[in-house]
Amino acid sequence: MLSIQAATLADAPELLQFELENRGFFERWLAGRGEDFYRLAVVEHMLKKAEIDWLAGRSYQYLIRLDGQIMGRINLIDVKRGSLNQACVGFRIGERFVRRGIASEALEFALFEAFTVHHLWRIEALARPDNTASLKALQKNGFHPFGRATRCIFLNGQWHDLIHFERHADGYTPEITPT
Repeated sequence: MLSIQAATLADAPELLQFELENRGFFERWLAGRGEDFYRLAVVEHMLKKAEIDWLAGRSYQYLIRLDGQIMGRINLIDVKRGSLNQACVGFRIGERFVRRGIASEALEFALFEAFTVHHLWRIEALARPDNTASLKALQKNGFHPFGRATRCIFLNGQWHDLIHFERHADGYTPEITPT
């Protein structure tokens, strides 16, 4: 059974293992975190900061689990209140779990949290044009492209484009009951 829950300090050892197992896969799509990240003390520090940021309303980090095992992460970050009332969503699914609809389901959950729990108005996302799985998950969840940044991220020896997506709260109807 798929569940999505707030990341906590108690998750640090398992989260570190998940990140280590998927490091090469993630670094094909995202900037590397550097050697220092892959130590338990650093992951614990990151999770402590995530808990503080959650309480302050700056970001909300979640773990995606299947039968208790971490299979991915999804985060609402860079929360801006006031006249913007928005956040950015980012997600990563472990290599063994891709192409099973998990990102789409996690995005459904993130939208539920964003619009009904955290009362945000707009969610942004970024995806590389060649990351078809992410593009499909975003579009399935009502995200619409609103721009393209050309040659803006340097990964694995070459420049890549990013497509900017957005999703607004108006017209949102929850399709899930979060677990």
